[in-house]
Amino acid sequence: MENTTRTGTGRQRPAAAKLLGVLVLIVGMLAAAPTPASAAAPCTVDYRVMSYWGTGFQSQLVFSPGTAVTSWSVSFDVADQQVVAFAMYGGFTQTGRHVTVSNASFNGAIPAGGSITLGIGVHTNPTLTNVPVASFVYNGQTCVYTPQPYLIATPARPDVPEGGTATATVRLSRAPAVNITVTVGSGSVVTASPASLVFTPSTWNTPQAITLRSPVDGDAVGQDQYLGLNQQNYTVPMYVSTAVLAHQVDNG
Repeated sequence: MENTTRTGTGRQRPAAAKLLGVLVLIVGMLAAAPTPASAAAPCTVDYRVMSYWGTGFQSQLVFSPGTAVTSWSVSFDVADQQVVAFAMYGGFTQTGRHVTVSNASFNGAIPAGGSITLGIGVHTNPTLTNVPVASFVYNGQTCVYTPQPYLIATPARPDVPEGGTATATVRLSRAPAVNITVTVGSGSVVTASPASLVFTPSTWNTPQAITLRSPVDGDAVGQDQYLGLNQQNYTVPMYVSTAVLAHQVDNG
């Protein structure tokens, strides 16, 4: 009898061919599928108050659109009754609290990853507000931004009787990483003590009192005394300064 050996090769070829066809189809579909576009780099803002004098301040705004642009504008809201006085290296418009700063004729082009630095001058409101901007918007997108911490004085405009005393308090807007020393200004019309205050990471929100004294003088006119409050030690970020504008109530 003739010995016959059967193999599965002949019967498996159609199945293998079908499997190969399916794999080719899948690979083709994956190759034809559109590649998702990478997300655009977000806009970023670094905004900090550089100098503060009670009735106004000058801030620095560093703006990056994230992607390359040929023109730009960025919008933000200032505190109630604050008025933008100028924008260095850019134009601006203000309607109520809303401010839009746009490029000048010479700095509209910003490369991808590049930035532009502006100077913003602001007149503060009657309560000497130093509260930084809460957010910035570019092309409908809220930019990556962390507001600067600040000092808070209450009341901002206390009355001090001539020959008498009054009290104001100071605290921080948020907890520091290290102890913060705040120097307290003084003057001839109204003096303030103590000369400095220390806030710790655990006592930052506890108001600390300063005593205001107005010595008796020879005139019969009430006067105002500017008392600056400034962070003494250097940290990153620095706390925005504030002030107490004490009004002497004349005894005459």
